[in-house]
Amino acid sequence: MAVYRYIHTSFWDDAKVQDNMSPIERYFMLYLLTNSHTKQCGVYEISKKQMSFETDIKIEQLQDLLNRFENDLKVIKYDDSTKEILITNWYKYNWTASEKVKKCILNEIKDIKSNELLEYLNRVCIPYIYPKDTLSIPNNKEKEKEKEKQKEEI
Repeated sequence: MAVYRYIHTSFWDDAKVQDNMSPIERYFMLYLLTNSHTKQCGVYEISKKQMSFETDIKIEQLQDLLNRFENDLKVIKYDDSTKEILITNWYKYNWTASEKVKKCILNEIKDIKSNELLEYLNRVCIPYIYPKDTLSIPNNKEKEKEKEKQKEEI
């Protein structure tokens, strides 16, 4: 099955893009939105080495871009320990109320290792798109307790 990532034309009208991003930053942002590792939930695993290789951006410059994107522009969150990235406004442009999409997102969320990114999804993203039906994304500790409970039952 082919995977497509659509970029809204409003990307180019966004004030952050127009006023605050250099050409290399725009290129890198488009890469983060469209690379082959992206997931429907907006969180995916990717190492800095992979990003560097795929974009041909040196590791040092890539680290500077990630720091700027996370701390100044606030368009991503990156967890070094799990090598996962979250695009902070992914949900605004890519989630729908579709049951198929909701199911896909819930399945993908199960694979997220970072508790910080899971917490962000629960606090910010899930209420944005599903305000009436509250989805609860279990964190890794809850997953571990559930596994232990299943083992005890066996």
